[in-house]
Amino acid sequence: MRAKEVMTRQVITVTPQTPLVDAANVLLSNRVSSVPVVDAQGNLVGMVSEGDLIHRSEIGTRPQHSWWQVFSLDPNEHATEFLRVHGAQVSHVMTRHVVTANEDATLGQIVDLFDRFHINRVPIVRDGRVVGLIGRGDILRLLGGLQRPSAVARSDEAIAKDLDELLAEAAWATVTSISAAIEHEVRDGVVHLSGVVGSERELEGLVVAAHAIPGVKDVESDLAVVPRDIAAI
Repeated sequence: MRAKEVMTRQVITVTPQTPLVDAANVLLSNRVSSVPVVDAQGNLVGMVSEGDLIHRSEIGTRPQHSWWQVFSLDPNEHATEFLRVHGAQVSHVMTRHVVTANEDATLGQIVDLFDRFHINRVPIVRDGRVVGLIGRGDILRLLGGLQRPSAVARSDEAIAKDLDELLAEAAWATVTSISAAIEHEVRDGVVHLSGVVGSERELEGLVVAAHAIPGVKDVESDLAVVPRDIAAI
């Protein structure tokens, strides 16, 4: 699935000149954690988030630093922090280097951006302009809209094929080359697993993943746990 299929197209924005009080109210009234900042031509120039607005002199929430952190900051970092605490408009506090994606980015790529840059929302841009926005909530809604796996009717053959792919992905769940094969059988939607794994956590992971395959009604496990240090003897 691509970004253009999931993104919110009606994007709420602010400008660099928006007063910080107004920006805070935009976040609160729309129940969002951040919004893009665009210039008069509609070009993306930054993002402003809750984190950019919470360290303020007027409410007594200046950043707290230990003495060594204070001395380790260079003058530019001191000036940037000073603006965040005392600035009056969005341009004084916004993040200028924005992580973006294009409309054809996959959802996997979007989630990778969330994880890699520790962000909650990614603007989708075309020719420098914001055409959409994807947040963690948009991804979560996709998951919430899925049917429970057991509610999907599928043949045993289709389930077995998915199990083969799952076990290929879970190649880490092996102890020795002799006991590497984990066997499975599917009857009327019930999966039976047998073989040897290296830990209880691996056993749990395989059973939970098998349960999540669409069409699986239940999982019966005869997997044995043999710690790798014992198996290697």
